[in-house]
Amino acid sequence: MIRLLKLLSMTFHFLLLSSVAAFTMMWKKASTVPFNLCSCIINS
Repeated sequence: MIRLLKLLSMTFHFLLLSSVAAFTMMWKKASTVPFNLCSCIINS
């Protein structure tokens, strides 16, 4: 049971880290256009 929980937490941390890394890479690549779009949507 404890081993299973450890495995689950490790998997969760790995998924979290990889998704954060992917998001930051996407954000750096296309930061200007979506940001301007979001600003327009929020301001309107």
